[in-house]
Amino acid sequence: IPNISPSLLAATTPESLAKCMPIDAIGLGFAGRVIFVAERSAKLLPWQEKTTEMIEMEKKLANDLKHISQLYGKIVVGIEEKEFFDHWYMHENRLNVVDPKLDPYLQRRHDHLLKIASLLIVNSSDKLELKQQHIKTALAMLERVEVNMLFAFRYTGTDAAAISSEFLDILHVNGGVASHHELLIHLKSRLKSVEDFVNVIRYLSEAKVIDVRILKGERYYTTSGMS
Repeated sequence: IPNISPSLLAATTPESLAKCMPIDAIGLGFAGRVIFVAERSAKLLPWQEKTTEMIEMEKKLANDLKHISQLYGKIVVGIEEKEFFDHWYMHENRLNVVDPKLDPYLQRRHDHLLKIASLLIVNSSDKLELKQQHIKTALAMLERVEVNMLFAFRYTGTDAAAISSEFLDILHVNGGVASHHELLIHLKSRLKSVEDFVNVIRYLSEAKVIDVRILKGERYYTTSGMS
């Protein structure tokens, strides 16, 4: 297929991201091509069943996607829209959160904006015409995602990342619970000092990934929310 531009929707956790994507990979092009959508809390779904509303939504979505797949041609950009985008790009294209990890994303932010705007065009009309409202809506969607984007990298690029990942692996193997003593024994080869261990515990606790419990005078760590 000539000139194909595939888009992928994938999911992972910040811990897994830190394992598979070292800090060097962030500046090598991959991170700039991804819109990281991070959530600080999980959506609770007691029953993994589709509701009637969800089933109807899927049918409508399938019909829309079938129709969209038949659209083709070049998107027309008017003079006013070009001027509007040019002004934004030259004077307003900046992030509210400043961090080197987001630099690759910022470099391609304008590309992401136009791609999302293109999706909004085919989603709303058969006329392949870019309007200012498409750009504004796409920008609002990006800004909403960018608020938590840095949260996706919270374990990436530091010694704490590796220690935190191993810490959570030990909890998982032990059924979601481990004592302070057990974890120190497992992690002692990774720790430069006890302070490193304390910092990891504090970070995971503040991120609500783990809970700290005291039982019979001994400190235990459990997966957050575990009773």
